[in-house]
Amino acid sequence: MLTLPQINEMNREAGALAKADATLPFVWPQDPELEDLASIPNLGEYVPCGWERRRNNHGYGISHFVDISGLGSEGELALTTEQLFAALTPGHAYAFIEVGQFQGYIGAFKCTKSKCEDCEYFDGCNIREVS
Repeated sequence: MLTLPQINEMNREAGALAKADATLPFVWPQDPELEDLASIPNLGEYVPCGWERRRNNHGYGISHFVDISGLGSEGELALTTEQLFAALTPGHAYAFIEVGQFQGYIGAFKCTKSKCEDCEYFDGCNIREVS
């Protein structure tokens, strides 16, 4: 079992790696397949230049608590693969923002198409336009 400090350190490391690799959120496809789940990157604490977290009407970041072990069931707090497929919106971008041993949070992102002041890498969000 991982401790909270271990999980926090893992997420800091994931963020540093994502920044170094200029990793971007994954745009969820119109007709997703199981393999698309592997395309959702782990950004940890990093928010790429030109992107921001989607927020709900109360200002909180939108995220989904998901089972990553493959052993979860529908009666549990963490979403199963099938429940996650139903929860994600085609055309919206997603990335893991926190990962533990058996569960994780997938955050929703949107492209701002604007360059940050301290940005070394920016290419207009590098995604196809989605209607």
